[in-house]
Amino acid sequence: MPDYWKSHFDLGRQAEKPVATGLSKDSLERLSLNIRVPLWLAYARYMQLDQYRERAIDLLLQYPAERNKVTRIYKEAGFPLSSAFDAQGVMGLYQHFCSAKGCLQCKVGQAALRPKGPLPKVRLM
Repeated sequence: MPDYWKSHFDLGRQAEKPVATGLSKDSLERLSLNIRVPLWLAYARYMQLDQYRERAIDLLLQYPAERNKVTRIYKEAGFPLSSAFDAQGVMGLYQHFCSAKGCLQCKVGQAALRPKGPLPKVRLM
């Protein structure tokens, strides 16, 4: 990186703080997971080799859950997210159901919409 960009974000305007270079350990781990896991799963499916699928799952279970908007929503709702495997699960739920407003097709959405106690009595004519 040229020296100029070590102290500038924008052309002609110096940054208030030094510009960070490189990726953090967390970013490198996420990048590694997001490359290896899909490749291993695709390879396992194509070659019909379950050991690569198991390897991908084991890798996801070894890393902590990613922290982002979606995982925060589920964590605040009481979902225990202890690994990247859990985080991938809730991100899949969010993408396939929440984003598509598919609450009634999702068991989690159905439970969230279910009344919490006895239904009110309604008097019919």
